[in-house]
Amino acid sequence: NSLSSALSAREKLRAVRAWRAELAFSAPHEVPRPVRSELACLRALAELREALVLAICDEEKAHELEEVLSSLLGPWRPEIDIMAPEELVELAEGLPRPSLSDAVAALKGIDIEQATPELEEGLVRSVQLAEAIEAKLCRGPGKPVLTLDCFSLMGELGLAPCVILALLLERGVTAVCEADPGALVLMAFYHFLTGSQAWMANLARFDLASKTITLAHCTACPSLSASWPYRGVLMSHFESGKPVALDIWLRRRPVLLANIQPGIKRLVLARGRLIDSGIGDEGLCRTQALVELEGDIEAFLDATSNHHVVCYEDISDELRRLGRKLGLEVISL
Repeated sequence: NSLSSALSAREKLRAVRAWRAELAFSAPHEVPRPVRSELACLRALAELREALVLAICDEEKAHELEEVLSSLLGPWRPEIDIMAPEELVELAEGLPRPSLSDAVAALKGIDIEQATPELEEGLVRSVQLAEAIEAKLCRGPGKPVLTLDCFSLMGELGLAPCVILALLLERGVTAVCEADPGALVLMAFYHFLTGSQAWMANLARFDLASKTITLAHCTACPSLSASWPYRGVLMSHFESGKPVALDIWLRRRPVLLANIQPGIKRLVLARGRLIDSGIGDEGLCRTQALVELEGDIEAFLDATSNHHVVCYEDISDELRRLGRKLGLEVISL
């Protein structure tokens, strides 16, 4: 009578609003799925707490990032190492400069759309800078996480850091654009949980009739592309026109979208299917994807914010558990 007793106890505890537990069901020889999800969530959070996080930004942005991560993660917050943009330039200058052919080979099949000296130089410098960051991040025992204040870094480098981030993602570093703390938590959690990389994107357009949204960003992990050799092109960065951004042609398959809004303590999750990529719209960031949502698109637009983390593996159960542990309102659509 263990099950009937447990259900009776749960009913009584719920009646007095004292129920704080969870019943997990499985066959006797199996570990229940909720138990496996809970353990996986705790392991990923522990790895995040012990991660080696490098933020390349100025002091003001670093202070903002630390404050938000502290509020969001509490005891799970990792220590953050801060590097000024000019330090990165000095660090890279001490490393050998790769040849153009080596730089092209680093992207494993991705072409330069219209080769210009500016794009070629941007690619070579991006590879050199990525190697400098990787060398610094791989010194410590924790799993490496990088975030950049991209637009301030452009002024120092004279190029967009999109290829830098893509190469680091390809090499196992969780690399996050725009010093976004919510995206940092989600991308690191996903990577630590699955061993795969996610894609961080802006919500650019929507169509209520077709229940589709267009996502775009100027970088993505090359191995998220649709085939081998990786499919995509190198081109100029959208907002700035600087070298060098990536249009990765992403795999068409089911996806999970996740968005954290630290200011209002909210986590939004939505399932969908990536139905098109490599769209080539010149009025958007370079890597583009059309996603058909499963749920209510108007409810999604009402609940969500910018910077969606696009996951090919469905970790919605683990993310809901993450949200509860962090005290977030979790909205699943």
